[in-house]
Amino acid sequence: MRRYGEGIQDYGDYILHYKGETPGLYGVSFLIKKKLAHRIEEIKGISERITVLNIVLPLNKNQKWSIIQAYSPTESNKNEDVVKTEKFYKDLRTTIAYSHKNIILMGDFNGQIGTFNNGEEYTVDKYGHGKRSKNGDRLVTLALENELRILNSFYKKKKTKQWTWIAPNDHKMVRARLTSTPTKRKRMFHKEISPSVYIFNGDQLKTILEKPIEKNKGNSVPIQEKYEKLINTLQKETKKVNPRSKSVVSDETKQLLHARKELLQKKGNIINRGKIAEISKIINKNIRKDRKLKRQDTLKKHIEKTGGTKKAIGQQEIPV
Repeated sequence: MRRYGEGIQDYGDYILHYKGETPGLYGVSFLIKKKLAHRIEEIKGISERITVLNIVLPLNKNQKWSIIQAYSPTESNKNEDVVKTEKFYKDLRTTIAYSHKNIILMGDFNGQIGTFNNGEEYTVDKYGHGKRSKNGDRLVTLALENELRILNSFYKKKKTKQWTWIAPNDHKMVRARLTSTPTKRKRMFHKEISPSVYIFNGDQLKTILEKPIEKNKGNSVPIQEKYEKLINTLQKETKKVNPRSKSVVSDETKQLLHARKELLQKKGNIINRGKIAEISKIINKNIRKDRKLKRQDTLKKHIEKTGGTKKAIGQQEIPV
């Protein structure tokens, strides 16, 4: 919606509220069924990028809802664009703070949230797509602060439905069927898979295993039973001696994740939201750092072992 100024227009069965400050650019609006007009408490244009509709919806016990329509600036490294984006999110936080308890936040946020990280399970679910962008990072942080769920990530979609535009083109509605000749693939030849080799602390393991062996000496226990007990002890204790974890998160990051989780469990207030925002920024920075260190360690290990990086590069995508 790119209408200049702010106003309400009648369109038969619908009413249109619009807000715009730059002729021909930006702008947000609501198109509301006229039969719901008597339920509207307020329609307020905060800026040309944010407008809010406070309404009593005919749901359970006629609950009050705030529906916020937002249009985020696009991502850019220019200082003036970064300032615009920060102002947009500041205005959005203020709008949410003065809204009803029940909130629907919708619109175009010009970003990708990607897949979820540890501590974001409430906000982002397993159906996120792609890599997280800077705007996506800002959106996830905002959602965490205000206990909002990004519903797109909670429902599985076909790959063809997971995008609406391709940069650098503008937004386009697509109604077409694309067909193409599939590329002929070469036959894959699988190399013989070598068994995994586990390296244990031998002295520690030996000490642990000697105890049940000494205990059973002289007892009239069947050999098979002794063998089964030994195997069970071996399987149990080797996991303790040499635990294997795929997590790349450092202890410092884990502590921050735990601290944020505790804040999220408390009913939100402005002070808690500020703390969550600060912790989230540090967590995101630390996770990037942890992943970088893990990649470097993986490359170093395989270069020292094989002299090449091919296998190491194949192991770069490691879960957090």
